[in-house]
Amino acid sequence: MNTFYIKSFDFCYKRLRFADAQNSQGLVRGEIGVLLCLHSLFKITKDNKYLDEMYGILNLLIEKFDNDFSLGYGISALTWILELTEQKALLGDQIDELDEILEREFFLMIDQNNLDFYNGALGILFYFIQKAAYERLDILISCFENRVNLNIETGDLYSSFREKDGVVSTVINMGTPHGITGILLLFLVLKEKGYTNLDHTIRKISTLLLGYCSTSNSRPFFPSTIRRNGQYTFGRIAWCYGDLMGAYAILKTGILLNEDQYMQIGYRMLKSVSNSTDYLKSDLCLCHGYASFAHIYQNAFHLTGKEEFLQLAINWQDRTRRLFEIQFTAYLQKRSSDKIFENPSLFIGFSGVFMSLLTWETGEREWTKCLLI
Repeated sequence: MNTFYIKSFDFCYKRLRFADAQNSQGLVRGEIGVLLCLHSLFKITKDNKYLDEMYGILNLLIEKFDNDFSLGYGISALTWILELTEQKALLGDQIDELDEILEREFFLMIDQNNLDFYNGALGILFYFIQKAAYERLDILISCFENRVNLNIETGDLYSSFREKDGVVSTVINMGTPHGITGILLLFLVLKEKGYTNLDHTIRKISTLLLGYCSTSNSRPFFPSTIRRNGQYTFGRIAWCYGDLMGAYAILKTGILLNEDQYMQIGYRMLKSVSNSTDYLKSDLCLCHGYASFAHIYQNAFHLTGKEEFLQLAINWQDRTRRLFEIQFTAYLQKRSSDKIFENPSLFIGFSGVFMSLLTWETGEREWTKCLLI
């Protein structure tokens, strides 16, 4: 195991503890990602200090239950990590009570048409899908599917979107954490788990997604948002929005449904994205940085068996490692104002890149399911 990565994490973790972290739950805001790192490091090093720290943070988070139930910012992220790390016993019977609360919140979010992955019903459904067994899962899936189909039939595809200036607009969001691509990807996860009765809905969402796609062979293919006046907004290449996940979702749809047309379109798009340098920013965070690119192309390789995707995954791993070494060294030398190494978040902080670096060393990829790939 690369000791530089371990020492780098130890440095960030010590700073985090010294700074009196907020002990927040969530994948976007909070220390769930740190728990993943500590759990992984204990398995790698067998050093009990990581296990002790993990239990210490878990106990703090358990004591700080609040009224946010989302995956991005709340309790469902904590219940997911307890499931993933096999630590549910820490809650005892309380886990069943929490599941009941999360289920009620899920139905409330469905009624409010909040299908968001970070903030809404999609994230809570993801948690229940990842449980070893949940006897009411079919009911939740059916409710979510009915809401999605109703939205497609009525054209009610709009949701709130916060602009860079803070203004909230109403848009059709095409991204993974807040929009159509994320919904499609979750249905594809269910398809992989054997839910064959979702094929019709998957086709409808795929057709919808492609309906907003550029008809030319030039990038960008997919918009990030579409305003009520029909104006398209395009984002850079990232997990959270843009061409990368749209192309991946269409490719995966074609493979799982054995639809050659979708396979060809998705394959062509994903290759085109890999050759692009536009809309690309040097970034380490999981949400829109290099690390997630490597995970996506790794999964594309597993889906297709195409060596070119494996090579792309390796290339993005190497680029992530180089960027990490450059940015972390600059941070240590106080030549960088980038706050990523002070943020514990899995998706926008240091936990995501550390977990990626550890994953590429160990091959353990279970946690990457939170990317919906």
